[in-house]
Amino acid sequence: MGITPSLITQGNKILCFTEPDFSLKFIDSLSLLTMKVSAMQKALGFDDHRPFPPPTCYTEALMDPAERQRFDTWYCEASKGSFDFQKEALHYCKNDVEILYKACMKFREEFFLRRHT
Repeated sequence: MGITPSLITQGNKILCFTEPDFSLKFIDSLSLLTMKVSAMQKALGFDDHRPFPPPTCYTEALMDPAERQRFDTWYCEASKGSFDFQKEALHYCKNDVEILYKACMKFREEFFLRRHT
């Protein structure tokens, strides 16, 4: 196909992948923001609420006690009604992407602001 991407690497890790012919640029956000997606909102100062997924989709063992308490409270109420897994899973994934996007943009804004001071 004759496509030659430009890569920025650190060891075997690709930090940035750019393909100018298609105007594509992928950045490894985890290299810059190494926290849980759920922690990004508080750390970067923006508020965004999202529902917890059902217990079959969530590793409860990884929750800290406060997260587990919120999860148990939510699940007790949510399990009284019907649950549309496809709809909720799609919403949850889109919400994660939106939070990550906002976190990256806020990080970028702060980075450039501090770079010029």
